[in-house]
Parts: sequence; structure tokens; C-alpha cells
Amino acid sequence: MLKSDLGIKRWPFLLLAGAILLGASAGPAMADETDTPPNLSRNLTSSDRQFNLVSGSLKNEIDGYDVGLKYLYGRSSRRSDNFVSIRSFTPTLGRSVTDSWYVSLRYTYDFIGADNDGRDGRMNSGTIDSFLFFMDGKAYLSLGYQAEGENTSRDELDYFGQIFHARLKLPVAVDRLKSWSPVLNVGLKYADKNYSGVTPSIGAERRDERRTLNLGLNANLSRHVFAKFDYEYTDAQSNLKSSDFNENIVTFSVGVRY
Repeated sequence: MLKSDLGIKRWPFLLLAGAILLGASAGPAMADETDTPPNLSRNLTSSDRQFNLVSGSLKNEIDGYDVGLKYLYGRSSRRSDNFVSIRSFTPTLGRSVTDSWYVSLRYTYDFIGADNDGRDGRMNSGTIDSFLFFMDGKAYLSLGYQAEGENTSRDELDYFGQIFHARLKLPVAVDRLKSWSPVLNVGLKYADKNYSGVTPSIGAERRDERRTLNLGLNANLSRHVFAKFDYEYTDAQSNLKSSDFNENIVTFSVGVRY
């Protein structure tokens, strides 16, 4: 039951996926990683952009261990010129310690190439997640830690970061709502990045901290129709002005499955 909840199968399988996004814009995630003035990052949103993504993964169970490997290649171009590309390799290892406790380890190596600004880089990250299941496996609490470091061709963008996160998935046990099978999702995350080079615009080494709260509610409106509500609050603090902000995001979606 536990492995089913985490999407882990008992037989080897290969999954290939691809996507093409046309006219996509540069969002805050890209803009806040560089020393880019706010007005320039806003101008990027109106530029023509194409993004191509291909990924594949292989998973298998060997002597009680869940072993996996994922490869991802992505390329973003702007006005037919290569903007940024990424190649990512991620081996994974997981094991059920007890019937209600599952632990997973993940290592990721990213090769990032950027033709237009000289920001070629290598990123290494390691993650450990611990899942505690209860309510007959229908609910879980997960705690995790991630350490990552990036080495780029621009000294001011080299950094070491840490991420602490906690997630709770909990069915809502209310008899009147039983037919909807509502599920509450709560997430907390704290991240900090310490840059090793001096950022020219502030004349100092950049320091970033982010605290994120996620609240979500899923429900089945009928046999085939489901709805999702999500709220995310981010408190980003940085000595780089363009990366110092508060953000609220609310999303609501309705889907059909067969």
C-alpha cells in the first residue's frame, strides 16, 4: 500500500515524456536567480519563447530496495536563439523500514548551459525524505532535507543552499462529506542560499531566505469529476532588492478522469 501511494511499482518500467511550450514567459523563478533589474525581467515576459522538454525514468525493486534513475533534457529558446539548456541525471533509492515508515534518498546532477549570458553551471544536490503513514496508509507525514550547490562561470552566482520541508496529507473524516472523499494537504518549507561571490549591484555577497506555506484541498465532485483548491504564500527575504518580496498564489481547478 505504501509503495502504491508513492507511485512506486514492483516491476521495472520505463517512462518517457515530452513537452513543447510555445510563447512561454520568463517567470519570477528565472528572474530572481540573476542580478537582473526588475524592469528587464518584466520585458522578458513579452518576448517570444519556446521550451522543449524530454524526460525518461527507469525504476525497479531489487532485494527490497526501490532503485530508480531519471534523465531530463530541457531547452529554452528565444527568437530562434538558444537561451538556456539543462541536462539532469537523478538516481534514487528507497526502502520501507517498517510497514508505516518509508525512506528515500535522491541525488541530482544538473548541467546548465546558457549561451547568452555566460552562465554555464554545474549543480549537485542531495535529498532525503522520510514518510510516516497512518490511517491505514491513507494519510502520511513527510519530513525532508535537501542540500545543493551550484558552480557557474559567473562567481556571483555560485552558492550553497539548504532546504527543510514538511508535508501532511490527511483525509477529511466528516460523514457529510464522505461521498466527496476530501483530502487536505499542508506543506511548509524553509530555504536559504549563501552566495560566495560579490553581487555587483549591492557590493556584497548575496543572502536569500524563503519561507513557503502551502494549503490544498482535493475533492471528488462525482465519479469522474474532481476539484482542487491550492493556496501558496511565500516570504522571500534577500539583500538583493529584486529577490525580496511577498507572494500569494491561489489556484482552483476542475478535472475529469476515467
